[in-house]
Amino acid sequence: VLQQPPLKGGGEVKRKLFISAVVVLLAVTPVWAQDVTDPASFFGFKLGSDFKLADWPQIVDYFHLIDSQSDRIQVKELGKSTRGNPFLLAVISSEQNLANLEEYRSLSRKLASGRGFTEEALNEAVARGKAVVLITCSIHATEVGGTQSSPLLAYRLITDDSPRTRRIRENVILLLVPSFNPDGLRMVKEWYDKYLNTPFEASRMPWLYHYYVGHDNNRDAFMLTQKESKLVNRVLYHDWFPQLYQDMHQMGNRAARIFVPPFYDPLNPNIDPLLVREISLTGLYMAEELQARDLKGVITGAMFTHWWQGGFLRTGWFHNVIGILSEVASANLASPIFQRKSDLRAGFKGLQAYRPAVNYPDPWEGGWWRLSDILRYDLEAGQALLDFAARHKEDILRNMYRMASRAVKRGKETPPFAYVVPPQQWDPLEAYHMLEILQEGGVQVHYAKSGFVADNIPYPPGTHVVLMSQPYRAYAKDLLEPQRYPDMRQYQGGPPLPPYDAAGWTLPFQMGVRVVEVTNPFKAELVRLDKAEAPRPHMPKPGFGYLIDTRLTDSFRAVNLALGAGVPVYRIRAKVRAGGKEFPPGCFVLRRGDRGSRAAARRIVAELRVPLVALKEKPAGLYRLKKVRLGLYQPWLASMHEGWSRWVLEHYGFPYTLLHNAEVKAGSLRDRYDVIYIPDIRAEGILRGRPEGTVPPQYAGGIGPEGLENLRAFVEQGGVLVVMDAASDLVLKPMGLPLVNLTEKLKPAEFFCPGSILAADFDPGHPLAYGMPPRGMVYFSRSTVYKVIPSFKTKVEVAAKYPHKNLLKSGYLLGEKKIASGVAAATVGIGKGKVVLIGFDAINRAQAHSTFKVLFNAIYFPAQ
Repeated sequence: VLQQPPLKGGGEVKRKLFISAVVVLLAVTPVWAQDVTDPASFFGFKLGSDFKLADWPQIVDYFHLIDSQSDRIQVKELGKSTRGNPFLLAVISSEQNLANLEEYRSLSRKLASGRGFTEEALNEAVARGKAVVLITCSIHATEVGGTQSSPLLAYRLITDDSPRTRRIRENVILLLVPSFNPDGLRMVKEWYDKYLNTPFEASRMPWLYHYYVGHDNNRDAFMLTQKESKLVNRVLYHDWFPQLYQDMHQMGNRAARIFVPPFYDPLNPNIDPLLVREISLTGLYMAEELQARDLKGVITGAMFTHWWQGGFLRTGWFHNVIGILSEVASANLASPIFQRKSDLRAGFKGLQAYRPAVNYPDPWEGGWWRLSDILRYDLEAGQALLDFAARHKEDILRNMYRMASRAVKRGKETPPFAYVVPPQQWDPLEAYHMLEILQEGGVQVHYAKSGFVADNIPYPPGTHVVLMSQPYRAYAKDLLEPQRYPDMRQYQGGPPLPPYDAAGWTLPFQMGVRVVEVTNPFKAELVRLDKAEAPRPHMPKPGFGYLIDTRLTDSFRAVNLALGAGVPVYRIRAKVRAGGKEFPPGCFVLRRGDRGSRAAARRIVAELRVPLVALKEKPAGLYRLKKVRLGLYQPWLASMHEGWSRWVLEHYGFPYTLLHNAEVKAGSLRDRYDVIYIPDIRAEGILRGRPEGTVPPQYAGGIGPEGLENLRAFVEQGGVLVVMDAASDLVLKPMGLPLVNLTEKLKPAEFFCPGSILAADFDPGHPLAYGMPPRGMVYFSRSTVYKVIPSFKTKVEVAAKYPHKNLLKSGYLLGEKKIASGVAAATVGIGKGKVVLIGFDAINRAQAHSTFKVLFNAIYFPAQ
């Protein structure tokens, strides 16, 4: 299902033929005699010129060309992006270093392990080793400077013969990712070129610049749902183990011209203090180099904090990697802007007034700001980082080993000593998914060959154990333990200082996995697990049919596989006994004798590893599921919640049709849809959209009053309207529902809960909560909490509520009493249909696996 128009590919064949011809000619020419083509000659303009952007196919061709011209660069295609574009890695160093890459890569891996060196051997290793530095560019595709500067950086490192560059080539191996988001660059350039010299030249695209997740592609560093995420993660923690990592970004343009570390408080306690010093030292060296070149507006120690992990460079902190964020002020893509001094602002973390300060000694005073300025700052910052690595490579290599070795030792001497994942789980498949995620992040996972006891708790054979004595101890611990975000106020008694992004992200809580912290030393016969993978279940012999446990989130993948193959699927309203066990309401059934049911059952077992249970006789309360005609609302607002919804629905096999403003306004929705799902989007944006004159006319406006009335008619005629979190305001008052939003008028000093995990009580007998545990957890980010207003006209059925106390499980919560006992999810009958209200983010960047079922149950409501 396409959300954007397909990318144009004109000229690619000619370009490939041209590059192939050049490569053939160069192949017969001695490398030492060749000249390296400069970027301006290749692209036909100076990179950074006003109103011009190089496209990704051109950049790919350029990197392959200089690879054929120089022995100082090797270009590799790591794989394909989400939309099939080549994803490149350029390895740049001296000829001698590139000839011995495997030796240096092996050494980098060993240093990251924290094991295997005596002091004498370590000194010898760091003396001969090279600093491995990863630079990724423009993960956010509208932040074009990093990718546009990448050919210039590569060319300079290959051809420049200054002492500084020679020092870099000799002592550093650079891993350069010219674009972390090739698809986005192509979309951005196409949009920019199309509307250049029109009133919409500076307008934002109406769709996401990453096909599924937009800006949140830099929030995928531990879940690794996207193809690009997996490719970079493999470079970081499986193939190369770099010691330094710079992620090139851009930011707003109302203040400083570039940010480099140090970062701002609070500090995550799991980050090694030595690494914090290294990050600060590296950033300050970069700031000093930028200042020495008279680049104004360099700020440090502001805006960006040392707390959250989830972004790629930040995840590096928990792997002992010096993660450096550079953020350069933006122009309007390649269009220059002019800013007066009076346009510049402060009033944020680290800079309260726009004037010289210790962390901002030379403010930018205003003037023209161009793409060429962005490229200059990016180039100078990147070279400064590389020069720092070259000058201090022995300390950098030694310190990575020290931190890894210290983590291994700390895990043996201080609690926690391990995290145990018992076999008995509400959803055993999610435990395997969680372990797989940890392993992808480089975490070592073991399983017990025999039973053992830890903290006086007995565990059976097959129990999984994450020992804390390992080099990535900080990463494993930070994902597995609850977070406690500090109470930092803007002033005494005032509102809290909000975190940068999330306050809590505990992975077991989000995925519904029971994990036990071990606080005392223990003994067990453990075996290192190569790959966490659920065992293939056996095929049972059915009587009446096959039962699929609704507690498994993957049960919906199984159901959609069967329905997609034309196999009837049934559901049970009541509890049922099968295979000697009791199962909760909502379990699914494949009936023996239905055409294709046995073939579907075999695929479910083999492909999905979902266990089936023999059902001997027909259970009470059985009803047949129908294929649902699902409409997913997609605004022209480039909504990340909509994009994540698409990814989750596709991953679990739900077919859907994108529903846009014009169709909602046209009406007759019930003729085409059974369910309409509106993701977590503000009601104002849904109703009004983007103002006319700011975007091309076809993308302006929202659903308007007529669209809202058509949604009401859809429900009255028997449709199910599912609204999540912020979208609740679209229906609460306008449709006259007997509920109010308890958080709507609360001020931050009274109630504040930013990106945290809260306890919630579910009614497993309610169809919206089928498969949920009685006490679960939900992701809450400035979310909606309902209060039911008694009504004789409209029936409200509550599926989930918050407890009356002890709500916070991970993150930060101020004003617990304001939402205690409030409603988290409910259904409301209107006419022949229903409105389903989900007040929390049941998806949360594809992390909240444990609450996916709430959305999935809502989609199958028409079959009730």
